[in-house]
Amino acid sequence: MRYSIVFTAALAASVQAHGVITQVQGANGVNMPGLSVADGTPRDSGTKTPKGTAEQGVAAAAGTGASTGLPTTADDGTVTMTFHQVNQDGAGPLTAQIDATSGGTDPAAFQDAQVTQNVPGIGIGGLSAASTTDFPVKVQMPAGMTCQGTAGGATNVCVVRMQNAALAGPFGGSAAFTQSAAAKKRAVEYNLRKRHMARGILGKPE
Repeated sequence: MRYSIVFTAALAASVQAHGVITQVQGANGVNMPGLSVADGTPRDSGTKTPKGTAEQGVAAAAGTGASTGLPTTADDGTVTMTFHQVNQDGAGPLTAQIDATSGGTDPAAFQDAQVTQNVPGIGIGGLSAASTTDFPVKVQMPAGMTCQGTAGGATNVCVVRMQNAALAGPFGGSAAFTQSAAAKKRAVEYNLRKRHMARGILGKPE
C-alpha cells in the first residue's frame, strides 16, 4: 500500500503502510486525516492498490479546512496527532519539521521542530515489536513561527511532517493545521521581544 502527494515533493517521507500520521486533532475540536491518508484505506498491509492512492494532498485538506476550519494547535503551539504503526520498522522515534510558509510545496521551507510526545522504538532503524498500533504524538512549533501558508483556498496554513530512521524508509507522514489565536499572538510577541532585544530595548525573550 503506497500513498503519494501529487504535487508536494517536499513531503518526502515514504509511506508504505509501515507507519503513517492518520489524524491531526485540533484543540478547536476539528479533526482531519493526515495528508497521506485516504479514508477507509486498510492499514494492515493486507491490500495493495495499483500504483498507490494519489490525492491532492495539502490543497485538498486545506480546501476542506477553508470551509470547516483547519485543526488548531493548543495555545502553547503544540499540535496533536495520531501515528499508526503497522509493522516493526514503522516505529519511532520520529523527527519533525514544520513548513509555515509554502503549504508544503517548498522543501527549503521546512524547519526542525521538537517532538514532545513520541512513538517508542530503537533510534537506529526505527524498530520496535509493536504492530497495528496507534500512538499519540505531539510536536511543538518553533518559537516565533507563525502559520502563513496558503493552499486550497485556506490561509494561515502550516504543514508538519514526521519520519523515522528506518533503513528501508524513512517512513512517516504529514498533516495540515493552523495556530490558535493565542498561539499566534504568543509567536508574534516573541518576535517583537526578540527584535527589541537586538536593539537593546528589552531583555532576553522567553
